[in-house]
Amino acid sequence: MVPSSLRFARSVLHPLASVQVRRMSAGVERVEIVRLQNVCVVKPLPVSRGSGLSREKIAANFKPSEFSRRSNPRLEKDIANRWKVKTAQNPRLFNGSKFRRAGWVITDGRLIIKIGLTNYKDLCGTNFAENCGSLLELGERELGDPQAYMSDALGVGVLLLTKDEYLVVARRAEWLVEYPNFLDRAGGHPEPDHVLTPDGSLKPGMETDNVNEAVMNEIWDAAIKEAEDEVGLSRDQLEDFSCLGLTANTEEGGRPSVEFFARLSLTAAEVKELHASGNQVEADELTSLCMLPLGRVGALVDLLLGEKSDRSESASNDVTDKEESRAMLKEMTSALKGALLLAHHHEMIPIERS
Repeated sequence: MVPSSLRFARSVLHPLASVQVRRMSAGVERVEIVRLQNVCVVKPLPVSRGSGLSREKIAANFKPSEFSRRSNPRLEKDIANRWKVKTAQNPRLFNGSKFRRAGWVITDGRLIIKIGLTNYKDLCGTNFAENCGSLLELGERELGDPQAYMSDALGVGVLLLTKDEYLVVARRAEWLVEYPNFLDRAGGHPEPDHVLTPDGSLKPGMETDNVNEAVMNEIWDAAIKEAEDEVGLSRDQLEDFSCLGLTANTEEGGRPSVEFFARLSLTAAEVKELHASGNQVEADELTSLCMLPLGRVGALVDLLLGEKSDRSESASNDVTDKEESRAMLKEMTSALKGALLLAHHHEMIPIERS
């Protein structure tokens, strides 16, 4: 987690600049919600094969007064105590402002995300808390909404497919609060401070005077920026950039994210070399990269879906390969699992099954 002051400013940077964006002609008519293992995915429908949602098909409805977390005096004291413990254990933590996902609606062919405000302290004290399940029950019992007391800070992530068709998977650093040492995609948080002043108005110099557009631009651009800051890519190396859909981590009280996809103009070897240079802003967040061949990606998707593989008999008898895929699945974050399921839903990855 890097403070906003240490990250490249992007308040005046248009999210589509220098990025080849995948266009999707069909609008969103409905969504399908699927729960598998520790992830819930929201899949936009209908599916346009090989395409995710383009920028004009996803929007934000930013209403902090309506969509922010509800407070509870006893819970606020618990959150403060947890934060004191966590910051003592990890001095690198800071309490930055975050966007909060409060739900979604479909209007005029667009997926519109309801957005409020929260912060990292509340995220650690609710979604990351050991008793997050009881907080969901409390919200349901007292307010009729299990998410009412949850921070539900919105994350973003991007699946990257190299020019020679390897999926880029990263090992998270041990010092990170969430899923240390797990396998993940490049990801992080969109930052309210990049577009909003402390009083909630738009910062000067933005490309739009519409706060909903500015917030959605920040969410979209945050995924691109994570590929730059964590992996070392430049935005002109990302092609066919699109949104896959939404996920929620059911082990963390519904912790939400928006998942994206991009094809790269670089080979797997070139991406690994870039990351190994250590010149990226967040070089200490992802310790190493793993390039997954399409055959491995197919095996992981099969395991996630619980489906019988279409592989040949000789391949099915490859016990070592099966065990390696199962072991890898156990090391994957909920968000990475969700992103894989969404990419499979959109048929974005040409999965090999021999």
